[in-house]
Amino acid sequence: MEYRTVSRVKSGHTYVFRCEANGEAELIDAVMSQAEDRNCPLDWLDAAAISFEVARTVAENGVGVPVASHANPQ
Repeated sequence: MEYRTVSRVKSGHTYVFRCEANGEAELIDAVMSQAEDRNCPLDWLDAAAISFEVARTVAENGVGVPVASHANPQ
């Protein structure tokens, strides 16, 4: 099974996010939800950087770029 891993260092902490291949949109959704949570130290800049890294990693592997559900309100 193939996994995608991205990390973010902030204020001396390393945040590691991991998902199965094709689960990138769910990972981005989870990061965006954390950015909305005032109790979480990650903010929208962090969410954007993590989303960019996920999209870059996916594109490097020749797969379509994931779209988070936050980006497509229904």
